[in-house]
Amino acid sequence: MVRTLDRYILRSYFQSFFLCLLVMLSIRVVGDLSAKMDEFAEYLNKVNPATSENYTFMDMVAWMGVYYSNQMAVYVSELGGTILVAAAAFTVARMNYTNELTAMLASGVSLHRVVVPILLAAVAFSALIAVDQEYIIPALRENLIQDPDAHGDREGVKVRLVPDERSTVWYAREYDPNTKSLVNPMWILRDSKQYTYRAHIFATKATEGALDGKSGWLTGPDGRVACRADVGGEPWHTIQGGQEIFTELGPVPLHDIAYREYQKLHPDFKLPPGEFLSGVSNISATDSHFNMTLSAEAFLTIKAPSGKVTGWKLRKPRFVFHAPTRTMGADGRRMAPIPLATILADEAVWVPGSPLKQHWALRGGSVFYQTDLRGFKLELIQTGRMLEYSSNEELTRMLDSQTTRDPKAVLTAKYIRFVNPINNVIMLMLGLPFILSRQRNIKASALLCVLIVAAFFGFIYICRYLNLPPFWAACLPTLLFGPVSVLMHDAIKT
Repeated sequence: MVRTLDRYILRSYFQSFFLCLLVMLSIRVVGDLSAKMDEFAEYLNKVNPATSENYTFMDMVAWMGVYYSNQMAVYVSELGGTILVAAAAFTVARMNYTNELTAMLASGVSLHRVVVPILLAAVAFSALIAVDQEYIIPALRENLIQDPDAHGDREGVKVRLVPDERSTVWYAREYDPNTKSLVNPMWILRDSKQYTYRAHIFATKATEGALDGKSGWLTGPDGRVACRADVGGEPWHTIQGGQEIFTELGPVPLHDIAYREYQKLHPDFKLPPGEFLSGVSNISATDSHFNMTLSAEAFLTIKAPSGKVTGWKLRKPRFVFHAPTRTMGADGRRMAPIPLATILADEAVWVPGSPLKQHWALRGGSVFYQTDLRGFKLELIQTGRMLEYSSNEELTRMLDSQTTRDPKAVLTAKYIRFVNPINNVIMLMLGLPFILSRQRNIKASALLCVLIVAAFFGFIYICRYLNLPPFWAACLPTLLFGPVSVLMHDAIKT
């Protein structure tokens, strides 16, 4: 039960906590600002698009407020454990200095009982810090990677051999975060198990987009897709792209498919010789050579004023290319087709020719590559803060996809996320016994508290940089200092 004493101790601790939070965050901001003031000053040389004049000093101050309000989430995560210990130390030291602890002891209250509300409050604040790391920072990371002199305009980053969740290797001359586009991108698609080549997509430019609610990248009409016809086989005899699709699925096979589907609905219907179905909706077919599925909203005929059919076209066509698949086990069943890329367009017109030259000419065509790797993640990879700003769920996906460059670092980060709240409580239990000492020398007690906490803090980072196995790099300080903190807490004279 929460008693009057508990409420008093908690009120004192909350006051100290928020005071320490304000002081430490202010020191952190001032220290960072002193190092970046010249970058913020460059903001004054930029032109405000709204007024066509340079930004004013107040504009710079407003931008500094926006910048540091976003960074607060990171600062709280970095300083949270230290703030918990400092707040508890100030609370208990003040109670010791004003003889309140002596009065509590005289009334029969154990010092262990005094510490309980502080420990429970510290556990609650540690949980909030974990929520900040898991949800708030990942939600703000697009803003966290902004430069102080950017104000929305960020410098481009080079993309060099970056893997995604599908084991695809990315290469681009530059990613422009202002337009969210890749310059001269190339995606080398590989098998996720054996990392063998499947296909590659290239273009002069690609922008972030979505198709059917799935995120990915869209190229312009100059996007191209090249692939092997089968596993270990020869490449396609031609490259597919956003301007033309070479396929054996011309008007005749599409018309035959449409006619058969129409007859299923109308068994008595017979098409007169020399006539063609027109306006067939939701048609689909498969090209086995290219492992491609064609679908369109409508299959239409193009007629001359005399009514003679002079051509054929597709409305809103999609050409989905799949990876060649191997058979599975002794039963010989094939794996589910794996989509490589989708070429879509507003319209496609059939251009007849030889078997290798006939094709659909696309209007408003583009190539879509589906992936979860967005532009801001490319920036995070470039800045080296991908693991720090990712949630635990994303770290798990990195490990499951087996595409991360350093799985050991990812696994270590996952363990650290688990032990950090525990370490905060251990740090508090290591420091409190010195402040709760019956010695009247508060300065000596505070110095011993700082030394033991600093030793624990230092040991944590030494373990993380000693190239230990992931579990021991993250958990060794907890396993060593956890029992020590319990023994020190139990040894408090009361």
